[in-house]
Amino acid sequence: MKRINEDLKTDYNEFGTQIKKQDTTKLALQKLTDRFNLSSENVVKVLKLNELRIYLDNIKIDIKGAALLNEILLNEPNLTVLQLSGSIASTKILNYFSNALISNRTLKYLDISNHGSVPGVIKLVKEILLNLHSLKGLGLANNGIEVFKVREICAILKTNTTLIELNLNSNTLGNDGVSLVAEMLNHNTTLKRISLNNNYIKDCGASILSVALGQNTTLNRIDLGSNSITNNSASEVLQSISSNSNYTSLDLSNNDIRDINPSILTSLKMTSSIIHLDLHHNRLEGKIGEIQAQILKNFQAISYFSYFLSNEFKNNQFVIELPSEFRVSQLKYFNKKLFDELHSGKYNSDNEIRNITCNGQNLPRESELDNFVQERFFNLIGV
Repeated sequence: MKRINEDLKTDYNEFGTQIKKQDTTKLALQKLTDRFNLSSENVVKVLKLNELRIYLDNIKIDIKGAALLNEILLNEPNLTVLQLSGSIASTKILNYFSNALISNRTLKYLDISNHGSVPGVIKLVKEILLNLHSLKGLGLANNGIEVFKVREICAILKTNTTLIELNLNSNTLGNDGVSLVAEMLNHNTTLKRISLNNNYIKDCGASILSVALGQNTTLNRIDLGSNSITNNSASEVLQSISSNSNYTSLDLSNNDIRDINPSILTSLKMTSSIIHLDLHHNRLEGKIGEIQAQILKNFQAISYFSYFLSNEFKNNQFVIELPSEFRVSQLKYFNKKLFDELHSGKYNSDNEIRNITCNGQNLPRESELDNFVQERFFNLIGV
């Protein structure tokens, strides 16, 4: 009987602790909401999944806000997404909740982009990668990450077995930095998507990376847009992608590609796994007919159409009919860049395209499209 009473007492104490944590979290969330005038778009409770997602991008967190965030990280059992892009003004504020962040066991996606001027961010990143084993996606864009910092990150990622999404956009990796990424990809066995957009990557770096892309067995999406990649190295990347059936998406937009080897186009044509190829804002104007003939019927992603818009497409009418080869069933792969371009006013005189249609069915408007993009990403990382 004494043993039973002790067990009941233990259960009661644990239940009391749980209730106390829930009350603490609820109060901290309310105070955080009031302090920064947050809306339901900033603090999202996904009841179906029993998850809490907090979006604080570009909200300048002060000391009191950091203390509240610390309480939430320590006590909220359902926190899965935390976005802090551009929100941390100093190392002092970062230190208020860094230990709680490292010891958290529920986060699946963390974005700490746009903190290049805040010392201590990379040190925190290393601790996160070593200790936050629930993490599936990590955003590190525009953090001033150069070759020395990426070397430290890649050393950890070689043996990391949890992260599947890594965003390194708008850093300064250069050829040496991307070579370290390539070496890491030769060892890592879990990453599925990596973004290296706007990283001063030239042909030498892209060529080295292409070898790793061909050999990696888990990566399926790669973003190399807004670099300085030209014909030969672009062809090497495309060749590696075409020889590896894992890949579904490749972004080579905003580079200096002026031609593509016809044999590589043929290889891509035969690679049914590729559903998103983005080549917009290159210098391929004279090659549109050839690429269309080689690839168009095989790429089902509507996003591929952005290639034609950016190179020579103009239309002043209210209705744009996409080719029948594009299937509405592939909408979740719709490229947001295409949508933004169509609705930017560049392609019509009345600043709005009323409908975008495919096989007589309207494609989604911007708010619906955002849901597609978000759903695609969260499905990818398992949130």
